Amino acid sequence: TNPYPGAWAFRNALKIRLYESTIPKEVIRGRAGKVLFIQSEGPFIVCKDRAIKIIKYSFEVDTNLYLKHGDIINSYATNM
Repeated sequence: TNPYPGAWAFRNALKIRLYESTIPKEVIRGRAGKVLFIQSEGPFIVCKDRAIKIIKYSFEVDTNLYLKHGDIINSYATNM
């Protein structure tokens, strides 16, 4: 949580700081790294076994950016 660095991931070359998350009651599966919004709720990020719901996050370079349904995040920077 703020002011600590938190966990992070990348959408393309943009670093995302993940400050707060929760494990939903529903088991949501899919492609690891995929961002989902289900019935306007989310973002959920699919992990290896199930998805987590991201409560608080921010893009490092621009706090006005948001995750979108279908985005792919990685633990490394890409130029996709």
